Amino acid sequence: MKGEPQPQGEPTSWLVDLCTGAEEGRLQLVLFQVAETAMAVPVAQVEYVERMGPLTPIPGAPPFLRGVASLRGQVVPVVDLAERLGLGHRPLGPKARVLVVRVEGQTVGMAVDDVLQVLYVSEDAVQPPPPVVARVSARFLTGVAYLQGDVVLVLDLQRVLTPEEAETVRALQEG
Repeated sequence: MKGEPQPQGEPTSWLVDLCTGAEEGRLQLVLFQVAETAMAVPVAQVEYVERMGPLTPIPGAPPFLRGVASLRGQVVPVVDLAERLGLGHRPLGPKARVLVVRVEGQTVGMAVDDVLQVLYVSEDAVQPPPPVVARVSARFLTGVAYLQGDVVLVLDLQRVLTPEEAETVRALQEG
């Protein structure tokens, strides 16, 4: 929200290397944290990553839509990924970032608590999501990765908004 503290001395953005795995059988993931849960998405789903800046709330917007932000000269709606995944609403801290993606043909930002790293994993490290996944609906997941003994939820950001929700976001942004 407007007035949230901004970290000092850090670059304001990173371009995500959009190449796929350099070797057969490897997958490149952006690893991030949402509501104390490790999550990842394939790099190919992310256009770029920005530090969270001021947001302008949109009256009448669904609860998961934090507002709009000016990112690289473009007005971008920002979805609170924790809220959207049912993990609750909370203030974003100084390490908060926006993953900028394309959903249903439009640019959308996904607010996360922190971006940890970009890494390569073996495709075998990502398993199908179990039938019952604690805290996050399996409809958002493409799999679960086991990285250095930790469980990481691998999301499909294209599934975070339904086509109807994407249209609502588009209408609010244009209106």
